[in-house]
Amino acid sequence: MSTKAPSPIDQHRRRGRVAMTAGDAAVGVRVKRALSQEDESLLSQILAQEQDFIDSPAFREPGAEDKIYVEAPDVAKPDTSWYHPVMDDLSPGKSRTVKSAQQVILTGAEEKV
Repeated sequence: MSTKAPSPIDQHRRRGRVAMTAGDAAVGVRVKRALSQEDESLLSQILAQEQDFIDSPAFREPGAEDKIYVEAPDVAKPDTSWYHPVMDDLSPGKSRTVKSAQQVILTGAEEKV
């Protein structure tokens, strides 16, 4: 019985799996416990989504909600076409084409959003 070689995505997932360690409770002993498939799937879904909250003093300023949600300027998305996902590194025979990237420089008001 021959086994099929793992795909590039499976190879990447194996390297990037989240694992928990015993920490300070087991001094001198390093124990790794992998998450269950269900927990790993849930964690992957959570980490794949955009984070909704990063604490900032701007949140506690008077009128913060209007400044952030109503009066906030539109922020241009950076050009990420130059960035290739990990799969390009894992797939043999794929060559990269470098594209020029347009730089996005935020104003102070945009950075605050």
